[in-house]
Amino acid sequence: MILLEQNNRIICELLEQKFSAAKTNGKFDSVNVVFADFDGVMYKVSNPDGDRLKLMLSISLKFYKELQEHGADEFTLIFFNQKRI
Repeated sequence: MILLEQNNRIICELLEQKFSAAKTNGKFDSVNVVFADFDGVMYKVSNPDGDRLKLMLSISLKFYKELQEHGADEFTLIFFNQKRI
């Protein structure tokens, strides 16, 4: 049996570690981590343009084209436009 979690454990632990270190040390460490999930989803956590004050999470789905055929782009736009402050 496969136990699926709602959150990605690697991302959660990485972010907790980086924010904890920043809180303790008063400075932000650089991040450049790439890993794959069990279903082939690729993740990359990095600092865009080397700026340690920014974090970028990139997600690559092999099957995204198929999701687009079912309205993924429209859903994403609606979802994130509702979340704006």
